[in-house]
Amino acid sequence: MQKCTMKNLIKPLSAFLACIFIAFLSLGIASLIQTGFGRVSVSSGFLEVPGGAGPLAYKLYVPEGVDASRPAPAALVMHGYQNDRETSAAYSIELARRGIVALSVDLYGHGFTPLGMRGRGWGDHPTKNPSRPNSGPGRFRIFMSFSSLNFFKSELSSGLKDSSMGGIDAYSYLQSLPFVDASRIAITGHSMGTWAAWSVAAAHPDHKAVVLQCGEPLRPENYDSSRYHFNNLLLIQARWDEFDYFRDFQKNVIGLEKTPLRYHDLMNQESPVEWDRTYGSFEDGSARRMELIQTNHRLTTHDSHALSTAMDWFTGALEVKTDLPGTNLVFMIKEVLALIAMIAALVSMLPGFLLLKSLPFLPPSRRA
Repeated sequence: MQKCTMKNLIKPLSAFLACIFIAFLSLGIASLIQTGFGRVSVSSGFLEVPGGAGPLAYKLYVPEGVDASRPAPAALVMHGYQNDRETSAAYSIELARRGIVALSVDLYGHGFTPLGMRGRGWGDHPTKNPSRPNSGPGRFRIFMSFSSLNFFKSELSSGLKDSSMGGIDAYSYLQSLPFVDASRIAITGHSMGTWAAWSVAAAHPDHKAVVLQCGEPLRPENYDSSRYHFNNLLLIQARWDEFDYFRDFQKNVIGLEKTPLRYHDLMNQESPVEWDRTYGSFEDGSARRMELIQTNHRLTTHDSHALSTAMDWFTGALEVKTDLPGTNLVFMIKEVLALIAMIAALVSMLPGFLLLKSLPFLPPSRRA
């Protein structure tokens, strides 16, 4: 049996300490990027609003110099299914860098929010065939589709409680903050969060912009389009979206710009539109744009093209004066550093195991 000596421990100990150093250094720099090297205050906790459903876990990004005497515009950021507020970190970081307060929340049944997804409610009728009620497994299917929203016509919204999954409460909380300009608030969501974004925008018609990160266009026959209006709408479309309802149940995304659902119902135009072109005006809330990005559904939240387009849209709609163009992005540096930290932590397990194996009180694990 090899004798345990200090000489034998030097290599594994050095490797272990090097891995831990790399992990903590990477996490430290990532934290500095998240806080803009001290120019952004980042806090987390639980929010509640009077009459709301209950506590929602949140993460709040407040730029330097923002207070009650100098309120700033804000954005509510909502994640997709089986994600949490950290999935929205890229948007939150970039918004805060541009002087916009960002509130990222854990929606019902996700992250640290204690309220379950039952808080959303179950749709009693499918949107495709409202005359045929759902029951048993059918109720589960329509619930999981997320496409029934509680501002839809009664025959489509019965059974629903809050299709925003807490987003409506979060928007109200954001409006109540003394350092937020309540007249300049935008909404964004990814995947499941896009249906939440539609619901929040319908409940709060004073919103300034909506950014849908892979969203499903609404059909006017499902709701009262004379009552509900959506201001300055940007739809970020993944070229290879793996979920068919985000490409209008068509096989190919290319060509959707020529369908009435897209150019008329979504874009408010009378003829086919072009990708990556803005129609309408920010001033009256009529701005519309469909941005085509060369990625898939799940990678949209961290696609540079999507982020740069969204940042330009937010600053334009919220009337934010900034020296940072949309292409000036740092979020990926933080993500890479977090990845390096994770890899270093995993690698540290090997020299760590060798150190443990050398301890005298673990003789069964030692080998000759």
